[in-house]
Amino acid sequence: MPVYEGMTIRGRSPNIRRPQQSEAPYVSRTTARLDDSPVRIAAAGSAAVNQASQDYWRSMGHFGAGLSALGRAGAEAYIHYSAAKAEELSTLHIQQLNQSASGENGYLSRQGESSFSVAEEFGSEAQGLRDEAGKQLNPLAMRLYERKMRDFTSRESIKLQQHSMNQLRLFEDRNDDAATENALNMAAQNYNDPEELNRWIGEALSSQGRKLDRQGFGEEAKTAAFKEITSGAKRGAFTMALANKDIGSARRVLNDALGKGGNTVRPHPPLPEGVVATAERIAKEEGVDPELVQAVIWQESRGDPNAVSKAGARGFMQLMPATAKEMGVTDVFDPEQNIRAGTQYLKKMLGTFNGDERLALMAYNWGPGNVKKWLSAGADPAKIPNETLRYVDSLLGSMPSGENQLTTKDEVWMRNALVNAEKQRKGENAVAFTNLQNDFQNDALQGKDISGYRNFVKSEFIDTYGEERGEREYLKYTEAREANSHLRDMKDMTNENINRWIVDNRPGAGPGSKIKDSVYGLVANAMNQELIARAQDPAAYLISRDEDVARAREAMFNNMNSDSVQAYAQVSAAAAGKRGMPLTRLFSQADIMNMAATINASGTPLESLTRVMESVGSYGLDVSRQLFSKQGGNLPAAAQHAYMIRNAGDGDRLWNALRDPEFVKNTKNVLGLTGSANTDFEDRLRSGTDEFAQTFGYHTDAAVSLQDSVRVLALLYMRDGKNTRDAVSDAAARFTDRYTVSGSLRIPKMDSQGKAVDAAAVMQGSRRSLNSVAGNPEDIEEHLLHTLYPVREGGSREEQLQAMQRDLQDNGEWLVNEDESAARLFIHGVLVRDKNGEPIERTWDDFSSLAPHLTDREVEARRVLTTRMITFRGVEGAREALGEEFDESVALDYPRLFRRKR
Repeated sequence: MPVYEGMTIRGRSPNIRRPQQSEAPYVSRTTARLDDSPVRIAAAGSAAVNQASQDYWRSMGHFGAGLSALGRAGAEAYIHYSAAKAEELSTLHIQQLNQSASGENGYLSRQGESSFSVAEEFGSEAQGLRDEAGKQLNPLAMRLYERKMRDFTSRESIKLQQHSMNQLRLFEDRNDDAATENALNMAAQNYNDPEELNRWIGEALSSQGRKLDRQGFGEEAKTAAFKEITSGAKRGAFTMALANKDIGSARRVLNDALGKGGNTVRPHPPLPEGVVATAERIAKEEGVDPELVQAVIWQESRGDPNAVSKAGARGFMQLMPATAKEMGVTDVFDPEQNIRAGTQYLKKMLGTFNGDERLALMAYNWGPGNVKKWLSAGADPAKIPNETLRYVDSLLGSMPSGENQLTTKDEVWMRNALVNAEKQRKGENAVAFTNLQNDFQNDALQGKDISGYRNFVKSEFIDTYGEERGEREYLKYTEAREANSHLRDMKDMTNENINRWIVDNRPGAGPGSKIKDSVYGLVANAMNQELIARAQDPAAYLISRDEDVARAREAMFNNMNSDSVQAYAQVSAAAAGKRGMPLTRLFSQADIMNMAATINASGTPLESLTRVMESVGSYGLDVSRQLFSKQGGNLPAAAQHAYMIRNAGDGDRLWNALRDPEFVKNTKNVLGLTGSANTDFEDRLRSGTDEFAQTFGYHTDAAVSLQDSVRVLALLYMRDGKNTRDAVSDAAARFTDRYTVSGSLRIPKMDSQGKAVDAAAVMQGSRRSLNSVAGNPEDIEEHLLHTLYPVREGGSREEQLQAMQRDLQDNGEWLVNEDESAARLFIHGVLVRDKNGEPIERTWDDFSSLAPHLTDREVEARRVLTTRMITFRGVEGAREALGEEFDESVALDYPRLFRRKR
């Protein structure tokens, strides 16, 4: 701020110079600053005068002139100072306000709601600066400041107010555009509700009307804009309907937009959710308005699937029997079939009457024939039955006709889109229906569960494929569904019923015979495979088909003991009996093979086998037969041999030695059995096992296997220190006493008179002796079945007998006890017990009394000779060789009691 350094006041008029000094005679220099107030300037002048009067009394004449000059100088200085001060501060504040208004982030850069109050904010800021200036400036400077600031702030306020107005208009335009867009989206989403659709279109028009008014459009321009918006909204709703495969709603939107008027479905109480979901799905698939279908369901049955009218109409949509038959309904009370058929029938009526919903509903209620007659007779409303009028009016309300709301472009597009959508829907439905049918028939004819598939009606096939092919495809469907029921039931059918079905259901000639033959062939083949599976591995079959058997098996293997085996056997027997199939094996092939593999892999296989046999208890017969069978566990003959002599303490040693292919060679080398010593050993071995060879037939597998076991056991005894004679004799004796004789059923043991016992005679005698045990002399075989095969409750009696006889012939024997007082019946080395759990045992006296010829040496000799000769030469060869010595009784019994394995 410039400062005048001072002025010198003289007695005469002062000469003011800037910034020089002004001098006065006779007066010492007095200095006053021009930025001081006029009071201080006057005081300075007064002081100078007083000083001058003290020194020079003559200066009093000049006092007035000096004081006047000082006043004028002070006023001029005050004015200049105030103007400078106002200019300086206003310039600074204008720059500040200009930056706030027009700067990078100033008021004029604001948009939207933040711009609405910029004029007020600008005014507040200017007022704040004015208040600040009032604290710094004198009144004169303040007036000059305000004059300059007023011009600037007025201009800026106008600019800011205009900016706010522009931003407010843009903000409102955007809000109205957003409201319009939201309303159009809601209109599209409510495509299936005409009232809501038009309400949301009205909201969109209202929003755009406000915008057009702000922009100054006239009525004509607004009318044109409104039609564009309405047309676009209708097209959006139409497009949404097509996107949702709702062709019925799309057609209604188009008709409404074209000003054709139409119908609106009246509201009704809600149906159950499941019914609504099914009705909506089917209606969309068939291209019918879902609301209309649901309204018909409510009107017809009140949502009761079991409703039956006095006239006989049934189900949700009250199908008459003739209509249901026409539409191919198999179960009129099945919700899927009933709603499907009713919707298709309603669709058919809509097609018959060119989409007129009122006429279609009249036909649904009154019958299409009556409606056609009514139309041809002039369509007099008075001739419509009151029931039909009430029916239609309860379902439909009217929509007034109006002008076309679509632009030409949208109308053309929507018409074409509807035609294409109907074609596409029909094509897609055909493809989807075909794929569904293929999946259904594949699953049905494989016997799978088809409960997940809905029931199809005949009209679907006709609609998809046309009349001729539709008939064929529907026949395939019905045949496959029926076949599935047989295939699903097959696992519980008896063998006899399966065979009867195959015979009784072979289709004859006639319509559809080719299709029926094809389906029958698949089912018959599956049933044959079922029979084969039952025969090949009955246990495996039951495990795979019967849940109870599978659970019992799992429980058994989790804790295998006599109780769990007994439970599994009983459940298996019951399952087999229900199916009328023989349970020839307790365990499946896979289970037996796993058992055998576990036994073989064990370090103590004989102990493992014994543990298994003890676990299975009374079912040891079945298990041993399966374990040692070549078709079962295929345990080696050595295992059976070792098991038979396990109580003698030699079983484990024998089994382990037999598992070593080099045992015989290495042991003979260790024992020095070479040359004549080995010849002597082998001769003694042949002599000691000759009885077995005679029994089994020389060089047969059984004889060779048994001889190998005796050889190994004899070598073990020799390694223990026995001589050749004793070792071979003791080894042969082990098997003579204990070994199960397979094949001929003859016992390698002498009777009390030293004669060989004929097993055939023993069997005949023992069978007769069982009369008293069975309690029914005429049904001995039945008792044998229940004593020998307690698990085999299933299958016919003939099948059971055959299985029993095969086991007796192949694997049965009588073994003499230690003191030779009696013999017991064994099969596969397992003791056979009677129904009371007692061993089937007979003394020699029993045999003698039951078979007197055993005491007749000549008769016995003839029987033994005849039996052996038949074994080697057959019946005719033996008869020719023996002549008169041939015993015909043996020949008669041979086919039933003997089955040689060559």
